[in-house]
This record gives sequence, structure tokens and C-alpha cells, in this order.
Amino acid sequence: MMFFKGFIAAILTITVFWLFLLISQISRPTLSSQWIADAYEHKTKLAQKIQGQKILIVAGSSSLFGLDSKALEQAYQIPVVNFSVNAGLLLPFVLLKSQEVLKKGDIVIMPLEYHFYTYDGIPNVQMIDQIFSREPSFFWKLSLKEQWHMLRLTSITQLYKGFLAKGGQKTMIGPYGYANLDDHGDQTHTSKEEAIQWAYDWEALKKELPRHYGQDAHNKEGWRWLKDYAQWAKEEGIHLIITPPTMMFDPFYKNDPVEKAFYEGLKVKVESLGISFVGDPYTYMYEREVYFNTDYHLTDIGRTIWTQALIKDLKTQ
Repeated sequence: MMFFKGFIAAILTITVFWLFLLISQISRPTLSSQWIADAYEHKTKLAQKIQGQKILIVAGSSSLFGLDSKALEQAYQIPVVNFSVNAGLLLPFVLLKSQEVLKKGDIVIMPLEYHFYTYDGIPNVQMIDQIFSREPSFFWKLSLKEQWHMLRLTSITQLYKGFLAKGGQKTMIGPYGYANLDDHGDQTHTSKEEAIQWAYDWEALKKELPRHYGQDAHNKEGWRWLKDYAQWAKEEGIHLIITPPTMMFDPFYKNDPVEKAFYEGLKVKVESLGISFVGDPYTYMYEREVYFNTDYHLTDIGRTIWTQALIKDLKTQ
């Protein structure tokens, strides 16, 4: 009995001490979260400068690299801000961050990367780092399941980074960061020649294995977030349009029955939430030659191709 009481006391002591360590490093800006914070700061200022209606592009880095916001602006005569940064932040963070700069009358175009739809409610290291070090208020907007996993998955490494945090000085991570963003929030310096200068293996990406999104299509947390976001947008007088992202084509996406069902069923599933869906996933899949350094990042040539295709499809609305 004494052993049992001592064991429980030890567990409680360790838990309290761990929570103390966690709480004490919240809002301490880690270096690993700096470039994303810089990018959002730049894009937030762009969005807040616009007094009237605007179009906000909300997604991950496929849209950061892939869309020409100036061309969209010229096509519709409405100011456009590319608010996309990094899909690794996962769906809750991306949606919550966009709500900070949207207002009545705005239009949101969401070319969401496909893993957003398969989100399972378990935050990753990047989302945990960004929320605890930069956006702690987001924690209370998560479900109890997500909050539990954030606490459970916060590592000793994350706590250590928090205590050593020296964030605040703007930084670049390779081509990523504030210095390569233009006055619409688009990524710059994305030519094939510049990809080679960054030592990206132009041929290796052709051998990259295709992604398997269809096998995780049963996950429901992402759809819950999209449903709630769509309801919020409706109440705020904001028009929401979802489109497919760009992604490097692989025959697997058409030939595998599970994957094919995922892509072909996406429009119906999105529209069942009352959200407009524009475009076809396969139409926005291109060959290797127009991708920069990943199967989601277009070169400047690819950016023009996808943007013009999207403009054409949006005009059907």
C-alpha cells in the first residue's frame, strides 16, 4: 500500500513538474518557428492595409509557390493577398490564422493540399511548436482530443527549444522566408535555374514515390474543421471557394482504385458541406518539368500555367 501511494505521488510530482516546464516556455519564440512567423507577419500587414473587399488565398506552400496573385487581381479587379505559408502547420492552424484577417465581404480561395482532408486530429511537431511559441490562444480553440495530443506529444526537445528561445530576428531557411515574398505574398525566385542553384536534384523528383491520400480518407477531423469554418464564414458574410491544389502527376493517382475514388469524390464531399468547389484535381496535376523542389512547388513557369487554369475555372462561378 505504501509502495502504491509512493508511486502515485511520484507520478503526480513528475506530471506537475512537466506541466510547469511546458507552461513556462509558452510564448517564447523559438528559432524553428521564426521564418513562418515572419511570413505571416508580412502577409498580415498586406491584408490589413486593404480597406475594402479582398481575395485571400488560404492553403500551404503549394499556393505560396504556385499562384500569381497579381494575375488573379488583374482578372477580377479585387485586391488579392496570398496568405498561404506551410501545409506542415496542418489544417487547424491554417484556418485559425486566416480568421484573423478576414472580414465581411471577403472571398477566400482555398487550394488545400490533400493531406488537409485526411487530418486525423493529431498535431505534429511543427503545429505544436508554432502554437506554443507563437499562437498559444489557438490551443483553446482546439478540440479536447487535439489539446490532449498537443500536451502528450510535446517533447523534451520542444521544451528545451522554448527555454533557449532567441526568436525575434527575421530569418531565412533556404529559399523560405520574408525576403523572398513579394507585395502580394507570393514566393519569388522560383525559376528552374534558381532551383538548380539551390542544389535541388532536378531528376530525383521524378523518382519520388506517389502519395497515398485515399487510404487515409476515412479520417474525419479535417472535415469537421472545414464544416465549422464554412459555418463561420457564412455567419461573417465571407464567401468560401475550395479548389484542388497543384501536385505533380503520377499515373498511380488515376490507376489505383482507392486513390481515384478519393480525387473523383472530393468535389461531392466538399459541396455536401455547402462549400463551392471549383476545378478538377487531375487538371491541376502537371509533369515534373514545371516543379521547383517538391511535388507541390511550381516553378515560375508552372505558376503561370496553374494560375491561368484557375482563373478560367473560377469564371464559371
